[in-house]
Amino acid sequence: MTKNQDCCRWRLLIMTVIASLNCLCGSLAESAEVVVILPDEITVTRHLVTLKDVSKIICSDPKERTIASELEIADVMDEAHPEEVRASLIRIQLLLGGWSEDEIRIEGAETVRIFFRKPKPLTDDEIEKAATETLASAWDTAVDDLQVKLETGVMNTLPSDIRSMDGLHVEVMTPTTQRLGQIALTVRISSSERMVVAKPFRFVVLRRFRVPVTRVSMSRNQVVSGAAIQFEKRYLSRVADEPEEDAIIGRTVRTDVRAGEILSLRDLNSPVTARTPAAGAASTSPLIIRKKDNVRAIARMGRIQVILQAAEAQQDGRVGDMIRLRNLKSGEIISGRVMPTGHVEVLGR
Repeated sequence: MTKNQDCCRWRLLIMTVIASLNCLCGSLAESAEVVVILPDEITVTRHLVTLKDVSKIICSDPKERTIASELEIADVMDEAHPEEVRASLIRIQLLLGGWSEDEIRIEGAETVRIFFRKPKPLTDDEIEKAATETLASAWDTAVDDLQVKLETGVMNTLPSDIRSMDGLHVEVMTPTTQRLGQIALTVRISSSERMVVAKPFRFVVLRRFRVPVTRVSMSRNQVVSGAAIQFEKRYLSRVADEPEEDAIIGRTVRTDVRAGEILSLRDLNSPVTARTPAAGAASTSPLIIRKKDNVRAIARMGRIQVILQAAEAQQDGRVGDMIRLRNLKSGEIISGRVMPTGHVEVLGR
């Protein structure tokens, strides 16, 4: 027999003697009947275990039900070794609490096995996850396309007794408007018994868009070529228009643009169209291709289209100009016409 088991036996014996003396003396006032329903096993998240932690208690008198609920029945110290509490021990505790034998009814298991695990308090990460799922559902978008972060922590603003509570449930309410950037969302935190928090907190919301990004710096009124941009997926705090490649290439930028900037349709002028200058007059349309640029060449023969991705311009070109290109794979020199979209239409042979 272990030292702990020996102590438990002595404690049970002492409690039995005291309960018997109380009954013999008849000093206790009449109480309402209390019914205790015991499960076979239960898991708790605190070391000091009371009757309400391990049973369902039925009593017509709310005050007496509260007294019964707070009766201490075990100390569970080790996660690896559960405690066993017999129904007879619980009966003795109730006798000591003021109930007579006739007022006590214990149902269910004869012995309750009590397991201990460390409590799992709610975290700010879980609140951010709940907010992300709420917005993704409301906006009909993928969860991975959103980044939702709290401006400041929620849990560290709450009382310590709430921060340490186990099994809290969080719900983030759907906003009335669809906005990115800094927004306020109502957070509801509840236990199995009651609502503990319901108030707005500030979040920063970003959404992922597929956007064109400049690969090189560009001057005002410079024509956007295919080599000048690349498409990236970026998380933004504002809605992007996500233009397709054909809607950008061949248009000119309204202002100077640095490399790495996102282009939107409002940053561009109307599409460039080919114009034939008068005989003997110099062309005033901007250069769309410069010598040594890597450009895309397309050759069409009936319904067949062949695209050459790697060709080097041998001369500058404006929309409508005929220029020479060098096939970077074969070294062959070919000729074609510069198109508004920035590619070159190769002449058939």
